[in-house]
Amino acid sequence: MKLPLNPAAQAAVRDTSKAQVWFFVCDSRRKTATVVGAHISLFLAKRDARRIGGCVRVGRVDGLYAVTF
Repeated sequence: MKLPLNPAAQAAVRDTSKAQVWFFVCDSRRKTATVVGAHISLFLAKRDARRIGGCVRVGRVDGLYAVTF
């Protein structure tokens, strides 16, 4: 599933390898969710998701989108 990255998430993943696996913090569980944060640490991603009432998805970056598994 391709999810758009907001500007803060884009800044977090700028100039990284396409092979890097990220934990994306999404604002909701819907298929139209927006990624509001990106972390390499699962602990930090879960903490941010709980704070905003969102969820965490795992995937890779493809341009301005997060491709999740």
